[in-house]
Amino acid sequence: SRPRWNSSLLTLPSPSRSCSLMKVARSWEAAWAAAAPVPIAASRVLTGSPTTASVNGTWARLELDTMFYTPTTMRFVGADGVHSMVRRRLHRGPDPLAWSGVRMFRGASRMTPFLDGRTMAIVKGQSGVELVTYPIGGDMVNWVLQLPETGPGPLPGDANWNTPADPAAVAAHMSGWHLDWLDTRELVARSPAVFEYPMVDREPLPHWGTQRVTLLGDAAHPMYPVGANGGSQAILDAAALADELAAGRGLAGYEAHRVPETAAVVYANREMHVGDPHDLGRVTATYRKNTLADRSSR
Repeated sequence: SRPRWNSSLLTLPSPSRSCSLMKVARSWEAAWAAAAPVPIAASRVLTGSPTTASVNGTWARLELDTMFYTPTTMRFVGADGVHSMVRRRLHRGPDPLAWSGVRMFRGASRMTPFLDGRTMAIVKGQSGVELVTYPIGGDMVNWVLQLPETGPGPLPGDANWNTPADPAAVAAHMSGWHLDWLDTRELVARSPAVFEYPMVDREPLPHWGTQRVTLLGDAAHPMYPVGANGGSQAILDAAALADELAAGRGLAGYEAHRVPETAAVVYANREMHVGDPHDLGRVTATYRKNTLADRSSR
């Protein structure tokens, strides 16, 4: 698809060329002045474009659809996910993925939704095994099976995001379950693909970027997938970023707004994850308060 323009903001959505992103972030302030410039108009934004960079001695350049830009009127937003290369260049100290100790298996099944077709269910089995499932429209049912493996701590090795999993092995973890409204074997079997990944986050950062460079979404604040807050917090980031730029407060205003709010959600998700299932009313009420769920973030 063609790039879209509407403000003085440049966003990189994914680290498809991670080495290039690292070079751009590392060389941002010092090396751009000598690059062959075609200035961005103050009312334009580019998102979703393939990006490459090259560094040679004292100069660097960012190439977008064969056009070159200086950072004079630009803002660089790293929205490149949980393994953000931009974040690594901005924050060079230890920044490990923090593992909850839970392994997650996920699928989306083509089947008639259970019960009234509008219900979200959380089923807790023995030894901490937990199933979360809900309809997502079009005769599709989303599900996540959570299996405790160890205590919380740094994630050993790589996250191995979206590793294919054996459906039969996953279904076996629910083999002793008897639900009169859902066949868990069918739920797994009707998924075209089943994936596994660890439930992880990172410690919140005191700040995200610099005067010209910042982070957004999972690059800024990876968090446990509790309350659909992974995706929704990224949307709130984007809204706050637009508001702060429009108000003339720039990236400093954006970070002042969103850094403390997203840190609160990271910590609330951790607390919600280990909350007492027998005291669900209090746990969820506390979660809504801590995540500002009852008021707009804007």
